[in-house]
Amino acid sequence: MPALSLPVSSVNASADVASSSLLTVHSVLTDLSLHRFEATADDDLQSVAAVLRQRPQLPGVLVQDADGLWVAIARAKLFEACSSTLDAAGLTLAATFPTALSNIYLRSDTLILDAARQALRRPLSQQADPIVVETPTGMALLSAVVLNQAYWQLRGIESQIRYERLQLEQLQNEKMAALGRLVDGVAHEILDPISFIWGNLAHISSYTQTLLELVEAYAEAVPEPSPLLQQRCEEAE
Repeated sequence: MPALSLPVSSVNASADVASSSLLTVHSVLTDLSLHRFEATADDDLQSVAAVLRQRPQLPGVLVQDADGLWVAIARAKLFEACSSTLDAAGLTLAATFPTALSNIYLRSDTLILDAARQALRRPLSQQADPIVVETPTGMALLSAVVLNQAYWQLRGIESQIRYERLQLEQLQNEKMAALGRLVDGVAHEILDPISFIWGNLAHISSYTQTLLELVEAYAEAVPEPSPLLQQRCEEAE
């Protein structure tokens, strides 16, 4: 992680930028631009503000409190403190922000969609504050604006995916309906002659039995058939 050249040696600042313009619904926080700007509670307010002015991409500053907990101070709140304080010279971060700040802490492998939903649950006064991200190399800051932009971009991708899935399902349903009509037509063409034949089998059986009885009656009435008739009977078995 490259270190920044700063006029105040007591302020430790660096930048960790790992951004990707190609986001998917499975993208995590490491696919966005993460920044690291660390200061101690005893650092001078004006010195920290000067670094933020030099680095407009930094969303704020990370400060470790007395309990060792990392908190984030948004650049807007720090500049507001500088402008609202009559004599900001010599003031420290601890003196300017004496109360503990409320932050959310997320792992670097958190999905962007999940991270944005958690960030949106913050109070309205904290919506613009940066998010503290725990990376393998330490704590980093993520701009709330960058997170919201990525979130709405992914929401658009989700909507497109749902639309394409709906279109695919509709096309599949239409294909299945067409196939059903085709099968119904084929079955109709097959069943009609089969039904006709099946319905006449009883009549054919009755007619055949009648003819056999008639032949037997003729055989009894003519015990000695002519040679031609006898030949016909043998051919017909």
